[in-house]
Amino acid sequence: MKLSTLINRKIKGLILEKEPIARHTSFKIGGTADFLVIPKVWDDVYEVIDKCNREKIPYRIMGQGSNILVSDEGVEGIVIKINRSLGSINRVERGIIRVEAGCLISDLLSYLVNNNLGGLEFLAGIPGNIGGAVFGNAGAWGEAIGKCVEMVDIIDKDLREKTLRREDLVFSYRRSNINEGIVIKSVYLKVFEQDGGKTKDKILRYLYERNRKLPKLPSAGSIFKNPPNQSAGYLIEQVGLKGYRVGNVMVSYEHANIIVNLGEGKAKDVMNIIEIVKEKVYKKFNISLELEIKVW
Repeated sequence: MKLSTLINRKIKGLILEKEPIARHTSFKIGGTADFLVIPKVWDDVYEVIDKCNREKIPYRIMGQGSNILVSDEGVEGIVIKINRSLGSINRVERGIIRVEAGCLISDLLSYLVNNNLGGLEFLAGIPGNIGGAVFGNAGAWGEAIGKCVEMVDIIDKDLREKTLRREDLVFSYRRSNINEGIVIKSVYLKVFEQDGGKTKDKILRYLYERNRKLPKLPSAGSIFKNPPNQSAGYLIEQVGLKGYRVGNVMVSYEHANIIVNLGEGKAKDVMNIIEIVKEKVYKKFNISLELEIKVW
């Protein structure tokens, strides 16, 4: 593929050819993308998807890459990375804020503190941006972002803008009914008035507990969803796989549902561990673990 046949000079953002995706994921694992585009404005997104549609070029949408495992062979076509350039926040009415998809969760929480708002503190420490969080119904401490979502503005594969209202949206454990290939443009979130100091204290408490339990090495967070009334980490620990290593990736000693990259880790070794974990847990508990991370 020649760059000139893909994207013209209308793009204001960054275009990277043969870009290692490992540089753009929290796992620090993965091969190269033919092209990685980091849009600066929403028109960039429209332009790239239009070119892909016209020329039958595959494309993928990513946020901060905090819950994906990219194959060692890389990604064919174009990866569009929605980042904080597309991450504005504004209050649309009392109790509702509009947040663009590229907004980092950490930036959103800072906004709450600075504007004396609360209601989303449980997201503290979860990496990634709001688009990805809503797509996967991210959460912690028994709460999830889906319960706070009022509306979602999306761009479909035919570049039509639509607004999904609360009654159109379905959220379940680490899942929404927003399909792959749909671009989340902005999210309307419910918040409430609260002293910023109180919001900050809640955030710091969540961060303390989270950092106390989680590994510091590169990872994609929880590998498996928790089965109903069970903890995936507990099940993995019970089959003796804490510290189990293949190549330069390992089941974390701190949290058995996290695989860490010890340096120069390979996706094939992560997948090897995943299959061993699933097999051993099923054999002992008759429970089939379901992936929480996305595998590209």
